[in-house]
Order: sequence, then structure tokens, then C-alpha cells
Amino acid sequence: MKLFSKKSTFLIGSLVGSIVGLLFAREKGSDFRRKLKSARSSQEKFESFFQEYLKFGKSAFKEVNENDTIQDVLKGGREILVELKKRVKEEGSKAAKFAEKKTVEVIKEAERQANEVKKTIPKKVVQAKRKIKKTVKKSVKKIIAKKKAARKTTRTPVTRFKKVSRKK
Repeated sequence: MKLFSKKSTFLIGSLVGSIVGLLFAREKGSDFRRKLKSARSSQEKFESFFQEYLKFGKSAFKEVNENDTIQDVLKGGREILVELKKRVKEEGSKAAKFAEKKTVEVIKEAERQANEVKKTIPKKVVQAKRKIKKTVKKSVKKIIAKKKAARKTTRTPVTRFKKVSRKK
């Protein structure tokens, strides 16, 4: 469950940022731009810019630490963060339990299907043996028949020879 949408978070952040910027500004923007223009080199401009914002950062940090309203807002933000962490942890554990449950279900289903296949394997092996035996018997019978046929055609009729006696 989302606490804030992306658009509302952006709007709240920009509103808070602009309010803090207006509250803690040390001088007008036009005065600051005049200082930058009056600097002679880019290094002086950078140093002036850096020093100005360093002062601003220190004073803003001091003001934030001393301002009770901002401290209350930060405390509320911390509380929201703690609550969100709890919710995420709870939802994460729910998701993990759900995933574990589904995994167990999938494993059981896979085992069931494997057992069904395991039961059918011996039957299929027996069927395959029978088919092989039939095929071999048919092949052997064909081969024997061919050999018999070949013997019949290649035999020459036996002729009896008369014994011729030689006289000397």
C-alpha cells in the first residue's frame, strides 16, 4: 500500500524546499547576482558562490536544529519510515511464505507426475519387448523363407550316370 504517490511526493518535496529556501535566504537573489558579476575571475566567482552557500548551509543547519516545528516534522517522518519498514517486513514475510507454499505444491505435483510416469515405464518396456519379439520372429521367418526359396531354385536335378565300363 502506497503512502504517497510519486506526484504528491514530488509536490510536497518542492513545496518544502521552496519554503526552506525562502525562510533561510540571507539576502535577495539580485544582491547575490550583483556580487557574482562584480567578481573579476571565475575563481573569485566560484569562491564567492561557495562561501555564500557554505554560510547558508551552516545557518540552515543551525536553524533546523533549533526549530521545534521542523524537528517535529522530522520526527513524524522517522515514525512513518519505521512504520513503512514494519509493513515492508510483514509483506515480505507474507510473500516469502506464499512462495514457499507454492514451491512445495509444485514439488508435490512434480513428484506425483514422476510417480505416474514411473508406474507406466514397466508396462511400456514390456510392450516394447513384445513388439521387438514379434518383429524379430517375422524377420527370421522371412529370411528362412527366402533361403528355402533360394535353395529350391539353385538345385540342379540329379542325373544318374551310367557306369561305363572300360574294357581293356
